[in-house]
Amino acid sequence: SSATVTGSDARIGGLAGQSWSDDEPCLVTHSHATGNVSGGNLVGGLVGNNVDSTIRNSFATGYVEGEDVVGGLAGQHTVYWTDGIGCTIENSYAEGDIEGNRGVGGLVGLAVADIDHSHATGNVSGDSLIGGLVGSAEGNYVIEGSYAEGRVEGVELAGGLVGTCLGERTIRRCYAIGDVTGEELIGGLVGAARESQILHSHAEGTVTASIKWGGGLAGATTRNALVDGCHAGGAVQGGNYLGGLVGQIEYGGILRDSYASGAVSGLEMIGGLVGVLHGGDITVERADITVERCRASGAVEAGGVAGGLIGSVDAPGVVSNCYALGSVDADAYSGGLVGEILEGSISHCYSIGNVRDAYLAGGLVGSLEAAGSVAFSYWNTQTSGLENSAAGEGRTTGEMTYPHAGGAYQGWDFANVWGSDTDGSVNNGYPFFACTLTYTAGAGGYLVGDTEQVVPMGHGATTVTALAEPGAVFMGWCDGVMIGERTDDPVAGGLSVTAIFYSLGGVPIDWYAGHDIERENNEDWSNVDRRYDPDKSMTLREQYIADLNPHCPESVFGPVLLFGTPTGIRLQIDATSPERLYHLDIIKDLKEDDWLPLHSAPGSEVEWSHELGCNTNAAAFFRGRVTAP
Repeated sequence: SSATVTGSDARIGGLAGQSWSDDEPCLVTHSHATGNVSGGNLVGGLVGNNVDSTIRNSFATGYVEGEDVVGGLAGQHTVYWTDGIGCTIENSYAEGDIEGNRGVGGLVGLAVADIDHSHATGNVSGDSLIGGLVGSAEGNYVIEGSYAEGRVEGVELAGGLVGTCLGERTIRRCYAIGDVTGEELIGGLVGAARESQILHSHAEGTVTASIKWGGGLAGATTRNALVDGCHAGGAVQGGNYLGGLVGQIEYGGILRDSYASGAVSGLEMIGGLVGVLHGGDITVERADITVERCRASGAVEAGGVAGGLIGSVDAPGVVSNCYALGSVDADAYSGGLVGEILEGSISHCYSIGNVRDAYLAGGLVGSLEAAGSVAFSYWNTQTSGLENSAAGEGRTTGEMTYPHAGGAYQGWDFANVWGSDTDGSVNNGYPFFACTLTYTAGAGGYLVGDTEQVVPMGHGATTVTALAEPGAVFMGWCDGVMIGERTDDPVAGGLSVTAIFYSLGGVPIDWYAGHDIERENNEDWSNVDRRYDPDKSMTLREQYIADLNPHCPESVFGPVLLFGTPTGIRLQIDATSPERLYHLDIIKDLKEDDWLPLHSAPGSEVEWSHELGCNTNAAAFFRGRVTAP
């Protein structure tokens, strides 16, 4: 469609106002809309309200505006009946500016379902829950291999990719490029994440949180959120609780194998990596926070409570194997690594940045309370300009750089965590994080390139290419990367991945390998698909689809219970695989008609009844079948 669509109420879309089925999941595929769309709530460039429906290989390019739940492709994308089966947005995109009030996204306003390898390019603006890709992402679903490019503006909960993540949502291998501006809970990738995971993702762009909680990657994470293998490169500026990667981590959480390189400037609780670690309300049990194998290199400026890595540590838990390189310029409570430690422990860390000599300023730590501790950690007395620190051990440049004279780095793990910069080419002679990368080929293919690499964090690996054997096709890497030739650059942590191969008939070669089925006389995998088992009257490919054991004669697919009733039929299938879909189809005339689907469901056991009506002369044929994902 190229029409301009205008509505005053809900469910307004450039192609369809709503895609929703109470039975079978709907499919919108190879479709597009190019006109501008405006309306009230649930407004989308392609579909206004997408429920239990997949949008695949589709796009929208118009300007979209509305009130609440507004998206460049779909206003709402959610699961209702299907538990996520057949409800995703994949290989689709939106181009164009998006405006609304609450729940506004470059691709989707509200997502309670999966999004896979999709993107949005355009500026997004609104008040709350504003994201370059998704305004609000909720539920135990995944956003995978997707990105957003463009400026994002909101008052609160605004992110370059997602405004807010709630309820065990996973963001994996995604990125955002563009400036993000607002008042509080503002992040280069995510405004705020609760009980969620952000994995192997990054953001580039200036982040401004004028009041509080701003981060180059996330404004805040809470309730045991996980950030792993991420990085941010943009400057962060504004008010309080600002960090180069995360503004605040509270009520438990893990941050590991991540780094930030942008400058950070604000008022209070400012850190090159994290503004503050906050364990929670002192009247209830406080939750542990872990920060490990992280670094920050940007300069930090603040009114007070500022650190090259973390502004304030106020949580039980451990900050270990981390370092900070940037300078710290603050009026009070400042340290090359941490501004203040109220509770929690620091171990095996170092800092080398210059620290302005001010009230309670320290080369490593500005202020240390009784509930905090520091061990096996160092600061450079020459580059910091300070001989004093509330904790830690001071060393000279010669002692802290290779070959580490003077007893520095005692007990540090240089076999598995740290690397020695023997020639000064990686980190000017200081220890760096050595990331081990392991690439493996699954059955049905092989790899070309260096399959075992050790790469410094922030640097790039060499290219590894996955190639398929005859009759097979590369399907992707186990971590979601879909191209066979991969160059991991930059590296933010260790990596162990396997290339996955399928036969041309759609059978995972690992399934054949798991049943000790191999190619014979160098045949291709298509011939293996067609091998026929006369006892089961099925090929190997058909046995895979039905999830059978080829070596077990009793492993057959069929109905457990099938009988007619006076008005219809009842079918129960022994559906042993929860990953497959089981179906009941009907046909009235085997010669003239096409099979029509009646029911579909995943699960360990499926049972359906279908009524034909009161007419005893009604006739129909039924079939049960199974399809692989």
